[in-house]
Amino acid sequence: MRRHFAGDRREIQVRRREHNRLGFAVQLWLMRYPGRAVMANEVLSMVMVNYVAEQVEADPASFE
Repeated sequence: MRRHFAGDRREIQVRRREHNRLGFAVQLWLMRYPGRAVMANEVLSMVMVNYVAEQVEADPASFE
C-alpha cells in the first residue's frame, strides 16, 4: 500500500508550480475517493483542499 502512494507522490512532485501540484493532487484524490472528477464550477470543501495541500506541502490558497 505504501508503494502505491509513493508513486503518487513522485507523480505529484514533478509538477513544477505549486498550484499545479495541488490541483493534480486534488484531482487524483477525488478520482480515488469517492471515484469521480471535479465538475465544472464545483466548489470543493476547504477542509479537503487543506488536507491535500498539507500532504503535498502547498499553500491551500493556490488552489483558486
